[in-house]
Formats: sequence, C-alpha cells, structure tokens
Amino acid sequence: MTTDQDAEDVKFEAELAELKAKQARAQENLAKVRGKGTAHNGHIVFEVDVSGKFLDLKLNPQAGDLRLEDLESSIKSAARAALADAAKQAQEAVAELVADPVVGAKMREIQAAAGSVLAGAQAPAPTVKAPAPNGPQPGDEDYEQPASWLERA
Repeated sequence: MTTDQDAEDVKFEAELAELKAKQARAQENLAKVRGKGTAHNGHIVFEVDVSGKFLDLKLNPQAGDLRLEDLESSIKSAARAALADAAKQAQEAVAELVADPVVGAKMREIQAAAGSVLAGAQAPAPTVKAPAPNGPQPGDEDYEQPASWLERA
C-alpha cells in the first residue's frame, strides 16, 4: 500500500468517525424533543414526543370554566401546536447532521428518487376546510369567558 493510500484511508476513517459522532448527537437530541402547545391563555398544555406520541395534558382549573365544545377545540388546538413545536425541535436536533455535505448529497438523492416514485402515484384528494367560527374563540386575546353558567346556557 502506498503512503497516498494510507493518507486517504486515515482521512476517510476520520470523516466517518466525525459523521458517526454527528449522527449520535442527532439521535441524542431527538430523544430529548418534547413538543408543547398551549391554549386558553396557557390554561391548557399538551405535550408530545418527537414522533407525535401523546405524553401529557395539563388543565388548570380555569379550563373547567369552558363549555365542553370550547374545551375540546382548545385541547385540539394545543395538540396541533405541540406537534408543530416537536417538528421544529426535530429539525433543529438534526440540523448539524443534515448540514453535512455527504448526508446532504444522499438526502437529495433520496428526495429525487422519492419524487419520481411519488410523481407516478395518484394525486391526493383535495382537503375541505371547515368555515372559521365567528367572533372571538377561547385562546384569543379578546375572548371573554361568560360570567356565569346562565350566560353560557
């Protein structure tokens, strides 16, 4: 073996060790991801892990003042916010690994291959959005809770 080949082998092993270290840090960071979402002025807190698995739901006593429909809506809103937060944290957790030129090139290859496979797939059905509710909603800054149960009825 030549000294040039030895130098190339050493360089390759060092790059491989660096890539493995980045991958280990990314896995460690992903394991720590906890997405949190709140609603109803922070009285409802929903928490998920990096995969979107439900971890916790906290309801402060003020959340009990909501009508059932508003409580359901607020919990769903907090859950969506928690999922978005977890996704953002996951991107940050793998940023160093994805920024690596070797990983970036491989990801582009995978995306190109997936794009050509998906291009032949059937287009997804259009989604229909529900109309937005009128007036302020729980969690909005100008939402005012009815003073008594009579006003809510």
